[in-house]
Amino acid sequence: MSFNHIIIKNLRRNIRHYSMYVFSITMSVMLFFGFVTLKHSEDLKGLQSGVKLGVGIQIGVTILTIIIVVFLLYANKLFIKRRSREIGLYQLIGMTKREVFKIFALENFILFAITAVLGSILGFFSSKILLMILYKIIDVQQEAHLNFSIEAFIQTVVLMVGIYMIISLQNIVFIKRKTILALMNEYNVTDTKIKKIKLYELIFGAIGILMIIGGYYLSSVIFDNLKGNAMMGLYLRMITVLFLTIVGAYLLFRCSISLIFNTIRKYKKGMLSVTDVVSTSSIMHKMKTNALSLTIIAIVSAMSVGLLALSYVSYYNAAETARNTAPDDYIFINKDANNQFKKALNDNNIKFKENNYHVTRYEIDDTKVFAYDDELTSTSSQFPSTIAKSSEFKDLNLQDNEVAIVGYSDILDKMITVHDDENISYKLNDQTKQLKVKSISKETYLSTNISYNAPVYVVSDHTFDQMKQHEAKNDNHNEQYGINLSDEKDVHKAEQIFSKQVKSNESSLSYQQIYKDSKSSLGVMLFILGFLGIAFLLSTGCIIYIKQIDETEDETSNYVILRKLGYTSKDMSKGIALKIGFNFALPLIIGLSHGYFAAKSAWFFMGQSFYTPVLIVMSLYSLIYILFAILAYVHSKQVIQRVL
Repeated sequence: MSFNHIIIKNLRRNIRHYSMYVFSITMSVMLFFGFVTLKHSEDLKGLQSGVKLGVGIQIGVTILTIIIVVFLLYANKLFIKRRSREIGLYQLIGMTKREVFKIFALENFILFAITAVLGSILGFFSSKILLMILYKIIDVQQEAHLNFSIEAFIQTVVLMVGIYMIISLQNIVFIKRKTILALMNEYNVTDTKIKKIKLYELIFGAIGILMIIGGYYLSSVIFDNLKGNAMMGLYLRMITVLFLTIVGAYLLFRCSISLIFNTIRKYKKGMLSVTDVVSTSSIMHKMKTNALSLTIIAIVSAMSVGLLALSYVSYYNAAETARNTAPDDYIFINKDANNQFKKALNDNNIKFKENNYHVTRYEIDDTKVFAYDDELTSTSSQFPSTIAKSSEFKDLNLQDNEVAIVGYSDILDKMITVHDDENISYKLNDQTKQLKVKSISKETYLSTNISYNAPVYVVSDHTFDQMKQHEAKNDNHNEQYGINLSDEKDVHKAEQIFSKQVKSNESSLSYQQIYKDSKSSLGVMLFILGFLGIAFLLSTGCIIYIKQIDETEDETSNYVILRKLGYTSKDMSKGIALKIGFNFALPLIIGLSHGYFAAKSAWFFMGQSFYTPVLIVMSLYSLIYILFAILAYVHSKQVIQRVL
């Protein structure tokens, strides 16, 4: 029999095993080609965005390349390991290792050639879908076109050739280092038997659970009580959280799960049902050897979910963030520019309302009220604070010895300890005056051009006038003229007037313009992270799926024995469903939990809303995992029916 016959027969015989491997390579090519096509898309070159699209996509391509290379190497490792007996048999019938390697090299060449063409075709069509999704996210009204990029195709071919060479090298090392005996037993190496739980496993199993709980708790209070060298303290806490969650997850997979299932077995005193035999026993036996890969999958999922969740939280809160920057629809610092804009609005019969504020810069001592940390907040009581007068604020009626604080952001609330029973002091004519804190509000009234992203202190008009008379030389922006449209239908016309009238170097702000720019830049970031998140998800889902198929195929002899004992395929299917559900759910739950607490520890930097965007991301992530689990169950059920 010639090499060609052997290769063709191998491909036919192993087509069932090749299916997920082919699917993995095809999906990798499709994602890469589709994403790189965007980089060279003529449609995107003229698109304006707060983020440079080319730079963002290039970073995404680099990360995607790493994901694909690592994933395909891992998939090939599983695949060749599964065929180790076959390699051993080839050598038993007289083939040299060189000839065996040639068979695998030619098989892979055929697979890579087919999948490169198929993946590029799919990537060509998916590039338009990707473009439409991007337009939708960044709210661009533009038609997406299909463009075949020669540059993208060349890059894809170069990537596949590179991966093919690396995989060939991986196969050479595997075949060369293994003896025939080792190859015949290679597949059974993972079936480590656990006869009894040792004491150290008991201890490490409990430690793993405690470490995860401790990491979650620390991440929830990571910004609390930061004193002294705050940045170093924050850095150490982050490192500690990473250590606790990653090592804790490994110990959970390595020891805790086996410990829990062994406890269940002991509790049942050996009276195991067929479901227990098919599910829990298999999970126990495989969990130890799969601990590292499951930990990596869980951590990768956590990173993906955390980054995607934070990105979506930012995108979801874009309107709120823009409103904090520009509390009014239009804000002017220059009085003449404001009057000119108002005149233009009146000429076009656009009705509006005004919110004007006057401020002064005055040194106050608020250190008794706020436990500032200059390193974290970049704020110091040595610099003048922004003071406003109460008559310009609705529902603020203050006495001369009272102060209301507005614009107190969530970030400050998280990082600064407030003692609102203490007084704020200031000096006036060598006399120290006291101000009692009446209220602290997160409501924003002044733009960042006036407040410099710091809280604004509102005092009575009399106190304000006194400070104004004694303020130091002040060349800062001290007036804000705000305009709010009475009817949203006039937004488009007002924006046209604003863009014609206001020069780019002026300090005037348009809420709509800020919101649009913010949504565009955050949308691009969300799109790239979402795309990479899907790539991570497909990679990890495929890895679990391939491992699941391997385990099912390896346990076929067990199913035959169970059938002889009188159990039906339906009885065994329940155990299979439980095992597959557990194998997919455990890393998913750990990954989602890690990602949730990672996002929760920093979400207040991104805006007010948290749970809705995070739940949406987690639901989509879980849905794709569930689909992989269903596919694995269907395949396993078919295997059972085939062997019985």
